[in-house]
Amino acid sequence: MARSASSLATSVTWASTGTKTISFTCSAGDVLAVVVCATSPTETFINPTSGWTPGPDVAASAGDFRAVTYWKKADGSETAFSIDASTASGNMSGIKVTGWTGTATLEASNENEANITGSAVTSISTNAASNTTANGAAIALFADDRWDTVETTRAYTNSFAEVVAATASGSRGGAWIAFKDLSSAAAQSTTFSCVDTGDQIYAAILVFGDVTGGSIESGAGSSAGSATASAVGASTAAAAGTAAGAAAAAGAGASIAASAGTSAGAGAASATGASTAAATGTSSGTSTATGVAPGGSTESGAGSSAGSSSASGTGASTAAAAGSSAGSSSATAVGSDGAAAIPVEARSALTTRRIVCTLATRTMTMTISQRSMIATLEAA
Repeated sequence: MARSASSLATSVTWASTGTKTISFTCSAGDVLAVVVCATSPTETFINPTSGWTPGPDVAASAGDFRAVTYWKKADGSETAFSIDASTASGNMSGIKVTGWTGTATLEASNENEANITGSAVTSISTNAASNTTANGAAIALFADDRWDTVETTRAYTNSFAEVVAATASGSRGGAWIAFKDLSSAAAQSTTFSCVDTGDQIYAAILVFGDVTGGSIESGAGSSAGSATASAVGASTAAAAGTAAGAAAAAGAGASIAASAGTSAGAGAASATGASTAAATGTSSGTSTATGVAPGGSTESGAGSSAGSSSASGTGASTAAAAGSSAGSSSATAVGSDGAAAIPVEARSALTTRRIVCTLATRTMTMTISQRSMIATLEAA
């Protein structure tokens, strides 16, 4: 959808000092802009309407006249722009740009003060200002010392079109505005020309982008990774590239390994027969395992940094190591050297317990007295 422009009013002209007001209607999102000119170079131009942003201007006493520009992105409540003038001779013109599909955003501005004093000219360029958003609008604002010297056969380059011009008494300062809708990102400018006697002229340009919605993306690549597994026999591994990795597993027979590249990794597992291993690259890693079964063992080692491991409970086994990248661990069934589990006979109400083992061709019986804690080995 193309943007379009219209004048805020037919311009405001004055021959006395005081507050000068231009009235209009607008909608939220419209872009409003004004150019104000007075014939006196010492004009103060004070108390502009609150909320308007000053644009390029001709500073006081810098040229043969004084000119200021202001703009605003409307919220829909605006009905006028006012400013106090101390010079009894001036003009003000305004423009409203509508049809924005997104948010109007000022992307660049420029000005040309080369001819605000000295010899009269009949043409002037705004100088270039570039938009980075393809769609948008360019507003060219002009002012001169005396309106009637630049009035005849007016023209603009680069497809700009005049929207409004002050046409009051020729002895007052001129103020006029041209517009161009934009459909590509480029350096924007226009040159005003007339076939007239000419005058000292000022030119400025405001370039707005029609910025539509953005996108938000999140994910883990070189920053963080995490994994979690639960249930009987579940296994989980997590690793991170340059930041952090964390993993957790729970359930009977669960196993887990976690490793980190250059920062940290941590792993934890709990349940019967659980095993956990954690390894770290250059920082630190920890691992912990708990379980229930006879004969616990724990082993730990460190590579380039630090690794720690702990095991608690009967029969849990845990191994932890730190190298430069990753670690692994495994825990086997309860028993000795991976042998089959020894069958156990027990009666909680008895005062002694008996364990019968068959080794090769012999059967041995071990009786343990609960009271005396004396074991008797009998050969069958």
